[in-house]
Amino acid sequence: MEYVQGGSLHDFLDKKHLLNLDESRFIAAELICGIQFLHSRGVIHRDLKPENTLMSREGHVKITDFGLAVVNIVGRNKVMGQCGTLEYMSPEVLGDKRYGFAADWWSLGVMICQMITGQYPFKTTYTFKDYRRNVLTALPCYPEWLSTDARDLLYGLLNKNPKSRLEFARNIRKHAFFSDIDWKDLELCKVHPPYLVTT
Repeated sequence: MEYVQGGSLHDFLDKKHLLNLDESRFIAAELICGIQFLHSRGVIHRDLKPENTLMSREGHVKITDFGLAVVNIVGRNKVMGQCGTLEYMSPEVLGDKRYGFAADWWSLGVMICQMITGQYPFKTTYTFKDYRRNVLTALPCYPEWLSTDARDLLYGLLNKNPKSRLEFARNIRKHAFFSDIDWKDLELCKVHPPYLVTT
């Protein structure tokens, strides 16, 4: 692939700690375009995270690292296997169940939570066993100041039921959180990122 000069979203978050709503909204919207493109081609990424999201010099995001991806997923086909990075694994992945595209939407929910709040939706100081139990049974934790639209978006993406999560994701572009996004222009890279990327 081409050289992507802006570094990773992980680096960007390290510098800023958390992003404002406009910055988070823009990055999340570009990620949605990328995830929907992959899913339309039968690809489940399985390791979506800030480290695997690169940023161009202009600030547009690019999903990378397809080493754990599965391809040719059609219709109701599912896969198995605990693949990915622990903090971004969905309940069905951690529960050793068969899973599909909904697993990627959970990972996006964790990323959006990180961008907006500067923290994971579940505490990460536990052992693997404790963290797994938390993801499978506990509710996500959000700061009280989180906006209603952002909270509702995260509620939909971090739904423990993958069928409900996938149904939510099918209409995610229409969610109130993205009401200011011109999706057509966004896909054509005509929307300028609301931040500067320093390299």
